[in-house]
Amino acid sequence: MACTISVLVVEDYCPFVELIKEHLEDFKSAEFVITHAQRADEAYGLLENGTFDVILLDLTLPDTDGLDTVTRMRPYIDRMPVIILTSIEDDELGRRAVQMGADYYMGKSDINGYTLGRTIIFAMERKQLIASIRALSLTDELTGLYNRRGLGLLAEQQMRMSQRKRTPFFLLFVDIDGLKAANENFGHSAGDTLIVNTAHALRETFPEPDIVARIGGDEFIILLIDGQSDLSPIRQRLANNIETIVQTAYPATVTVSIGASRFNPDKPVSLTELISEADSALYNEKHQKMPNTQVFNVYRGGAVDKA
Repeated sequence: MACTISVLVVEDYCPFVELIKEHLEDFKSAEFVITHAQRADEAYGLLENGTFDVILLDLTLPDTDGLDTVTRMRPYIDRMPVIILTSIEDDELGRRAVQMGADYYMGKSDINGYTLGRTIIFAMERKQLIASIRALSLTDELTGLYNRRGLGLLAEQQMRMSQRKRTPFFLLFVDIDGLKAANENFGHSAGDTLIVNTAHALRETFPEPDIVARIGGDEFIILLIDGQSDLSPIRQRLANNIETIVQTAYPATVTVSIGASRFNPDKPVSLTELISEADSALYNEKHQKMPNTQVFNVYRGGAVDKA
């Protein structure tokens, strides 16, 4: 049975879109569902609200032109294959677009059912392979969470998205209290188990699209993508998950310290600055809180929540 592939065609010349549909109907190894956008802005709306397997992109559109089209599509290039459609005189432009991150380019005059269908399949397989290789370099071996490098790449994407949508987000710095003592008292194997179970609790507390990363031995970073400002329910949810997932598998009391910072799209700062701000809040908490409590501290510009 042929697989179904969802294709977004970004092309302002409607007769050529109809030709693409006819060509792909001739490719029997897959069934293609075509969605058409005539402008880049229209494509952005479709990409935000829908799911596609591949993008066929003309570089010359009514609201953008040339390599600027690729630049504006960059937030989506890492998520799905992008195949550039060029005219004969745009051949060099197509090669430069690939250098900027697009997967392939095709001359419009060279397209037929076989070449287009095969290129789409190859682009999807290549993207999956790259994603698998990248996952190996972007994830923490012990917990399976993103590592510092993975966090950096995803945070950069999130900051761009935040500025484009004008929506803030929170960064949380989470630290396991007493990991060093745990290693000394129960052995490093128990310490590793504590880290793994804490990672599990964090994943349960912060499901996708939130981003969870381990950046050090007992240090975790969470990007809260939904932009919510009330962190009290999150505190309680994390405390419950620590109790049910971590505490039941560990012979000593487990607590975490948390610092928060807020990314303001109108006054953007770097990831390093965000982490530093949250780290300062975490440091203050560690020296102020009573034993066996989970509390949030403050972020610059106002209190988040304080026990």
